[in-house]
Amino acid sequence: MLKGLIIGFLCFILFFIIHIIIFHLFNIKERFRTIKITFYAFTLGYVLAYILIPVNILMLIPADLLLTSRVVLSVSKILNFITGYILYVFLFIGYCQFYFFIDRTITGRMMIEFETSPAKKLSYEEMKHKYPPDDVFKRRLHHILESNCIVIENGRYKNTKKGHYIAVMSKFLKDFLKLDPGG
Repeated sequence: MLKGLIIGFLCFILFFIIHIIIFHLFNIKERFRTIKITFYAFTLGYVLAYILIPVNILMLIPADLLLTSRVVLSVSKILNFITGYILYVFLFIGYCQFYFFIDRTITGRMMIEFETSPAKKLSYEEMKHKYPPDDVFKRRLHHILESNCIVIENGRYKNTKKGHYIAVMSKFLKDFLKLDPGG
């Protein structure tokens, strides 16, 4: 059955369109929170669409009720639902990677500065003036404070439980993949 895959794909496309419309119509401060809320809304949309769209629509080969047991049909429906939802989730995860690359990458920001400068080039000092390293570092700390990964205790930063788990997982993955410790 293609029902789950088609609904999952369409939910992602609708999620993407709605999220772009929201970002163009409103001045959103907590952008990723808005993206998550939109994602969860379309999760509900996926479930409702899956329930409301008849079973025999969007099928390559309809099952013969005389030859196929009810257990096989039930398992098939469950697997179809899960497969479609997994597609929707994976498309969302891939989009999040793209979103954060565009929204927060330092390299991209630097290349934009080069491109938008009158001579299309900048010296190291000009670049530092346009994109001060201390400001970058402060913004990064602000983002992880906002996401409840760290807290400030007596003027010092400390991981929360959420931050601890992310740090442990990140360190494991960096070690496992033999990546450099830098950011």
